[in-house]
Amino acid sequence: MSSVTSNNDACVITGDFRGRTYGPFDRTLNVVRDALSGVKTCVFGVLGNHDTAHIVPDLEAIGIRMLLNESEALHRDGARLWIAGVDDPDHYRTDDLERALAGVPRGEPVVLLAHSTDGFKAAAAAGLNLMLSGHTHGGQICLPGGIPVLTSTRMPRRLARGRWHQGTMHGYTARGSGPAP
Repeated sequence: MSSVTSNNDACVITGDFRGRTYGPFDRTLNVVRDALSGVKTCVFGVLGNHDTAHIVPDLEAIGIRMLLNESEALHRDGARLWIAGVDDPDHYRTDDLERALAGVPRGEPVVLLAHSTDGFKAAAAAGLNLMLSGHTHGGQICLPGGIPVLTSTRMPRRLARGRWHQGTMHGYTARGSGPAP
């Protein structure tokens, strides 16, 4: 893989580092390490419903700053952008938006990483600027043209993939890049 050369300040991963919800994750770590080998910027991540907290120390050893209901500021030219991350609400129900935003000064820009879009209304109500998610794979079953019929979430289909908005908050749901068992 060639090096990424751009003015990007961060790379983000919105969970499901692996395909299975159980068992060893050594192969997953190798795939993630290889995938990030050319990334020359900071990397932030959150856990997905297929991930276990046991993988966090290994992901952090690779260089991913895992955000477990917490936030961190990026600095550029005297300005700050906060990256906040919440745990997945699906399997473990440990997501805590209030805790993730606890250190963020009111009125500063925030990008929220959340595996699932389940908390999109709360994120918009909190005044967040952008929410980045995954989980839906763009829809498990889609009509021709990519219209999702069945998704892996209880959220509206408009949140299954691509750009969306809720009030003044923008959102983007990534389709994912494939499983790493």
